Amino acid sequence: MAGAAFADRSGNIMTALKQASAAFKRACWWLALFSFVVNLLMLTMPLYMLQIYDRVLTSQSMSTLTFLSIFAAICLVVLGLMEALRGILASRAASRLEVMLGSEVLGAMMSRNRAPEAAGNGINDLNQVRGFVGSRAVFALMDAPFAPLFIGILWFIHPVLFWMTLAGVIVLAALAIFNQWLINGPSLEAGQQQAGAGAMSQALSQNAETLRAMGMMQNGIARWGSFNAEKLIAQDKLEQRNNWITGLSRTLRLGLQIAILGVGALLVLQQEMTAGAIFASSIIAGRGLQPIDQAIGSWKQMVSARQAWKRVQAMLQREGDPMPRTEMPTPQGAIDVQGVLVMDRSGASAPPILNRVSFALKPGQSLGLVGASGSGKSTLARLLVGAQVPQSGSVRIDGHDLTNWDPEQIGPHIGYLGQQVDLLPGTIAQNIARFDPQPDDAMIREAAKKAQVESLIQNLPDAYETRVGIGGTGLSGGQRQRIGLARAFYGNPQIMVLDEPNANLDEDGEIALHKALLAAKDDGHTVVLVTQRKQVLAAVDMVLRLNSGNVEFFDTREEYAKKLQELVDARKAEIASRNQGSQGGVEGAVPTLPTAPSGGPRPGSGSAAAPPAVVSASALAGKAPNAPRGRPDFLKPRKTIDATSNESPPKA
Repeated sequence: MAGAAFADRSGNIMTALKQASAAFKRACWWLALFSFVVNLLMLTMPLYMLQIYDRVLTSQSMSTLTFLSIFAAICLVVLGLMEALRGILASRAASRLEVMLGSEVLGAMMSRNRAPEAAGNGINDLNQVRGFVGSRAVFALMDAPFAPLFIGILWFIHPVLFWMTLAGVIVLAALAIFNQWLINGPSLEAGQQQAGAGAMSQALSQNAETLRAMGMMQNGIARWGSFNAEKLIAQDKLEQRNNWITGLSRTLRLGLQIAILGVGALLVLQQEMTAGAIFASSIIAGRGLQPIDQAIGSWKQMVSARQAWKRVQAMLQREGDPMPRTEMPTPQGAIDVQGVLVMDRSGASAPPILNRVSFALKPGQSLGLVGASGSGKSTLARLLVGAQVPQSGSVRIDGHDLTNWDPEQIGPHIGYLGQQVDLLPGTIAQNIARFDPQPDDAMIREAAKKAQVESLIQNLPDAYETRVGIGGTGLSGGQRQRIGLARAFYGNPQIMVLDEPNANLDEDGEIALHKALLAAKDDGHTVVLVTQRKQVLAAVDMVLRLNSGNVEFFDTREEYAKKLQELVDARKAEIASRNQGSQGGVEGAVPTLPTAPSGGPRPGSGSAAAPPAVVSASALAGKAPNAPRGRPDFLKPRKTIDATSNESPPKA
């Protein structure tokens, strides 16, 4: 496969960076050798002209003209060949640089250690470096060291021409330094504004449906326009300064060549130089000044490539080499979380997202993770799969700290369904198989069967070969979620972490999810289920409730239901006492945990304020409001359901 070279990551980032730098330096030495030959052959034209004027025209020798013409033609053919090979070598060196670092840069971009404030896109930066190395602009740098060769030749033609050209070189070099100082600030500003405009346009594109539905498109475009205007202003300032310096340097170079022709004519009149030397010295002087002039013209590109390379180096050095890890045995599914602390990135004064959370699960146990929005459920789910690292505390799988596992080893044994399900560009089968280069078709079908999504896939236009775009273009949110669940099942992972898997599901999807969860539990998978809907708790053994990052409850499902029932009874008694038999109470109302009411009047206050917000017990139990009181259905012993059958689970 064409992508095999990129997929073969060494995992040793600093070694890859050193090897890529060493390979590029070797290529630069070869480029320098070819550039030396090219610059020597560039003397063909002035020497040919010098011989024509000083030898052929004076001797009227036809044989001399023929010999010189044949020799010049051969030199020009070799020159063309060397130029082509130099260009090919530069292009290959640029491509090799991307091959050696592309996978490492992409891996660093996807790393959990990447600083959130890190600007730019590493792949775009690497492409910018590759584009510069493979362009003609790099030859200006390669030809610059040979400028003294051409200028030195002028000394042998006439010292006056040598000093004139040397003065021109000094002026052009000063212009190049001044140009660097002049555009450095605008170049950095333009890069920052371009990154901001790019991020804004991407955000608008991803949220186009919401913007269109809420009439926010014009406002969003105006916001992007403000970013883009700042980018254009910064780029215009950069271009203006660079173009003024480029025009001035071009004028000085051509003016110097004309001056050399004039002074050369004067020296001929004074019989200090031959007529052929006039044209030869002008060409040689122009060749000596050309690399500096070209460097000034492409200075912006050079500066941008240099900044991009610095960002690539900084990204890879910040990522660093991974610690060598001993291969662990196949995990059995035991999870032990001890005192994990995750701080809010907004600052030390903000309360922690997770505050010393601890719990443990045995292999094959299932856990329902509940709590209000913002209580830290999704953060805890990311910790369990290694997508995020806590500031303190540990997450252990089978007694081994998760940070000590090789992600490539533990990954196939973890099934993860994030809150936002994105499918990568490819087929349904490729997405389910996690883009395994050698997928097992039977395992793909088995994963779809366990996720209860086989019939859905069969109804798609090309079944498993249906192609989807970025984010699962052409599929509904529920379909993406169910295919993402099949991806989580692929490979029969021992640990499954599902973050609100029913968020986008309809009734049929809920039934299929219930069957999938029961099948996972019956197969002995350790399942962690994040949910806002307590109906799905019928499929779990344990319940953990988070409140503002703290563990508020952790026990069996039965104990959780018992606690809720106690709260139902307590609240009913409170409402009955407060309303003295009036109709103001809410039948079957139950507060959410914690036991202390979150709002409303305290008992005995005599206030007539409305009771605090409550969660309907009938909704919790899945019953009609007037149904006889009883335990919530998720507490009742569940009937085992064959995951392959079409029988619906009990209403939860």
